[in-house]
Amino acid sequence: MTIRIGIDGRAMGGNVRDGLSNVSCNYFLHFPETEDVEFVVFSPHQNLFPEIAHCRSYKLVGASGVRKGWFYTKLPFLLQKHPVDVFWSPLQTLPFGIPKHIKTAVTIHDFAYLKYPETMPALRRWNLKFLAAHTVKRADLLVAISNTTAKDLAILYGGSEKTVVIYNGVDQEIFFPEKTLSPVLRDKGLESRRYFLVVGSLEPRKNLGIIFDAALKFLKDIPKGERPKFVFVYGNAWRSKELEKKIKEGILVKGDSIAMKGISSELLRNLYSHALALVFPSLYEGFGLPILEAIACGCPVIASDIESSREICRGVCFLVDRQDVSGFSDSFYRIERSRYSAKVTIPLSACFNWDRSASILIKKIKSLISIKYDRVD
Repeated sequence: MTIRIGIDGRAMGGNVRDGLSNVSCNYFLHFPETEDVEFVVFSPHQNLFPEIAHCRSYKLVGASGVRKGWFYTKLPFLLQKHPVDVFWSPLQTLPFGIPKHIKTAVTIHDFAYLKYPETMPALRRWNLKFLAAHTVKRADLLVAISNTTAKDLAILYGGSEKTVVIYNGVDQEIFFPEKTLSPVLRDKGLESRRYFLVVGSLEPRKNLGIIFDAALKFLKDIPKGERPKFVFVYGNAWRSKELEKKIKEGILVKGDSIAMKGISSELLRNLYSHALALVFPSLYEGFGLPILEAIACGCPVIASDIESSREICRGVCFLVDRQDVSGFSDSFYRIERSRYSAKVTIPLSACFNWDRSASILIKKIKSLISIKYDRVD
């Protein structure tokens, strides 16, 4: 029997790449090749991202190029016209109107819209809040990306009897230590082990302002020619115009902070490989993919001491209270003075592997079909 699996592909194409795009695309890339599964990608984008556009056989449905209202109005209609056995949303929400015979699986990332609502755009926050209870009720399988998220899900909405934890992963064919600093980075004035790295969208929840406060405290006593730089890598940015301005102007002087937007995975790997450390001071996360990517490249991590960081870091990161300016500044000092990153090999847990995660998810999805037909029989 061939199983048709539909995928919400809104984050698998377009002009914006973010953490949700990363998760969606990596699962699609790493799903095992089996003859008993057909994939149908439902997406408003006329083309998927290049790395996944030709990675496997699939059918693309709904590609109109128009995103506005597509999820609420077009997607339910498409699911009736192009029936699937299971519909999987990697984007935390299900639309109303999915045909009753279709089983559903949803990946749940975090609950920032409830825990830190002030850090999110109003429309995004409203959309998640509006659909949350319906999604949990309609879903046959809830996939939490961490035990932290699973715990929050149980407290806020229930659904624990149909919840499974499947960790995000890191592709170690893409993220691994590189010995030579890229000429592209040298042209930007960077030197190996002479910069701290910040990776992630520019938004209030990422708590990036504390990096500037801590960096000011850290850099002021270092002679100008010896100061490490701070490199900010991001795709999306919202409610962060002042922060973007600060990055361009510099922390103490122009050029001691560098913005790099929308870079390739290859260049990001090189940045991780030669950074003093990744700095990840988020107020709240369901997971924290940059932490894994950094560890895979042998890059130390300074992260906020929050539940998800403790779960993901597993004792190999510097954890600092998320509001402790002196704590971050002291961590910068210790790492810069000891050159910690040049001396240590950091282990990466085997459970953070996209092949493993994709295989588990497919098995869980197939089990929904077994239950479906067992009940029919």
